[in-house]
Amino acid sequence: MRHTLSLTAVGQATGLFFGITFLLCITVSLVFPAHTMAQSLQGLLLGFQWISWTSVLLGLIETYGYGWYGVTCPPKTSPVKT
Repeated sequence: MRHTLSLTAVGQATGLFFGITFLLCITVSLVFPAHTMAQSLQGLLLGFQWISWTSVLLGLIETYGYGWYGVTCPPKTSPVKT
């Protein structure tokens, strides 16, 4: 019997994982301001500014989209030789 992965399931899981990770980064940066990720997030996410509700919403949308992008657009070559 052949089992396959559902593209929708993998895309949803990856997008949610990236979104939850983004929210964790924001939370840690607010709790521990000395270890802030503000500059990194501003460099990675277009239009993200530290910190406003619209930026958090935009960051969630972008990270969810990046999760789907990673699933639907895999690299053309593998660095591992078989």
